[in-house]
Amino acid sequence: MDPVRIKTIQNCPLPNTKKQLRGFLGLIGFCRPWLPSCGELSKPLHRLTANLAPDPFQWSPDTIQAFQLLSLRPPNYSKPFHLFVHERGGIASGVLTQLSGPHHFPLAFYSQQIDPVAQGTPSCTRTLAAAALLITKAKSLTLQQLEAELLEDTNLIFERCGPLNPATLLPDLPVLQDQHDCVEVVYSILQIRDNLFDVPLDNPDCILFLDGSSFYVDGKRFTGYAVTSEWDIQEAASLPGNWGAQAAELYALARACQLAAGKTVTIFTDSKYAFGVVHCHIHLWKFRGFQTAAGKPIQHLPLVHKLLDALQEPSVLAVVHCRAHTKDDSPVTHGNALADASAKTAAVLPLAMPTLAIAASSFTPPHPVPVPAAELQSWESLGATLVKGTWLMPDGRACLPRSTYPVAVRWHHDKGGHYGTHALVDTIARFWYAPGIQPYCLSIVKACSTCQRNGPAPPLNKIKGGRPPPAAPFQHLQIDFTDMPKAFGKKHLLVLVCPLTSWVEAFPTANCTAATVAKILLRDIVPRFGIPLVLDSDRGPHFTGHVLGRLEQGLGISHSFHTPYHPQSSGKVERMNRELKFTLAKYGQETGLKWPQVLPLVLFHLRTRPTRVLGLSPFELLYGHPLSKAGRYHVLMFHYWEGII
Repeated sequence: MDPVRIKTIQNCPLPNTKKQLRGFLGLIGFCRPWLPSCGELSKPLHRLTANLAPDPFQWSPDTIQAFQLLSLRPPNYSKPFHLFVHERGGIASGVLTQLSGPHHFPLAFYSQQIDPVAQGTPSCTRTLAAAALLITKAKSLTLQQLEAELLEDTNLIFERCGPLNPATLLPDLPVLQDQHDCVEVVYSILQIRDNLFDVPLDNPDCILFLDGSSFYVDGKRFTGYAVTSEWDIQEAASLPGNWGAQAAELYALARACQLAAGKTVTIFTDSKYAFGVVHCHIHLWKFRGFQTAAGKPIQHLPLVHKLLDALQEPSVLAVVHCRAHTKDDSPVTHGNALADASAKTAAVLPLAMPTLAIAASSFTPPHPVPVPAAELQSWESLGATLVKGTWLMPDGRACLPRSTYPVAVRWHHDKGGHYGTHALVDTIARFWYAPGIQPYCLSIVKACSTCQRNGPAPPLNKIKGGRPPPAAPFQHLQIDFTDMPKAFGKKHLLVLVCPLTSWVEAFPTANCTAATVAKILLRDIVPRFGIPLVLDSDRGPHFTGHVLGRLEQGLGISHSFHTPYHPQSSGKVERMNRELKFTLAKYGQETGLKWPQVLPLVLFHLRTRPTRVLGLSPFELLYGHPLSKAGRYHVLMFHYWEGII
């Protein structure tokens, strides 16, 4: 706070008129963050400034008390500061105070939302985040320097205060320190099971190693997993090709836990991702409802659900990270190498249905499901076989009866995080053989209010604009500059196209200025084709310059500028620029000449080439008859250029 402003408010006499009182309230408005209940205290004073209030007004005891309570009190830097912090609903609220006798005097009030990552943590952690946030804001008033880490600040003392009195925002009663243990509370909230360790167990019932592998061969992706002991393969199989290495690692870890159900087991993995999911991330995901800090469903959500259930099956579990591809002769190295090699070998094996048992989004059709004979016949014709009451395709996918399509689509859509149409079809097709399910997916997505509120807006059918066709050749002209390689001092090409006949004129120039455009119009266009009514161009400075504008005003030419960053507005001349560059390059490579030398021959080629729609060349459209002996002219032109060479 500015000391001058504080002194001005404190020494302000009682106002007698509305104007004086409004001036005082204006000063108070700058100081609202340092005034507790400022709006409530200033309300009686605002009533005195109403239009119907008398002027001058009479002071009452209530208004005098409000005026006195609104006097500011600056901080005393010889006394310690007290910051009371409270967090609720992701909002950090705090009041900065100093002791004045036995009471705390408020100096500033703070309120700010904590970051999304901290919002997904337990209440004790959120309170620490709120304290860190508000301490940083309060240091602008306490004149302390910002420290790198909160707990290393020697000027801070952390204490837990009692419940805050809603009237005074100050603690009423002391609270015993042993009533709350943050470590115990956080652990009880975040633990996913008892007896989970990150170091090897002593004398476990079994020791398992796992690995997942995903690689490409000739553009095709292969994915597999393996669970082994030190010398034996416990389980190894392939996984769907659209799975990545992380999904394979999660699947392998879940299978290892299932294989060790009811046992004490130490599981080694060289995947930092799988290790981090078990010990760091999965409990936070569970606490947040399996959503990221941005509020979106986490990746591999079905696998994480299955892994969370599988982690409960061993009686005592240790998931331990080990280094990959080590060369020592330890049991961990042997087991990890066997798991790595087995996963790569299993990835190229045919996909089997048991591998999908845990990864599938566990939709189970109601049993028994009546299946029409025609549908059964179509399954059998594709090689489906009946295994334990389920029809399986050769690739391991189960056959989904058409009568269950609506229920299956609704289940996958709701449980999978409101997939879109294509993602929903791909998810179902990963686990089920369900031909013709796309219309059901489309109807479910369109009927979902959540998807419609948050999805992209449907594209609007905009009516494409156009230009009125000119009544005669060269009434309208589209003009544009295009850059060219520097040759003979020329590095630009001014292109003019008649939209009616597609006749093209092109002039090499040393610069692209409005004066150059005006000179070419007066020297080459107007004497040969007359004064055009309209010029179409972009908004470049060479077309908006003062010189060209004066010329157009004198000749009565209207200039139409195109929409910025929309080359379709000048489609004729833009397409002609491309044709000119391509043809100049071809002729230049055949003759070995520079582009200004072959430009006349290229213009002749473009003017005599028939158009696709009418079958007539620009020359015929402009002059009303075909060019005589066009082939003979080409021969003479080539001989002419050969003579120059």
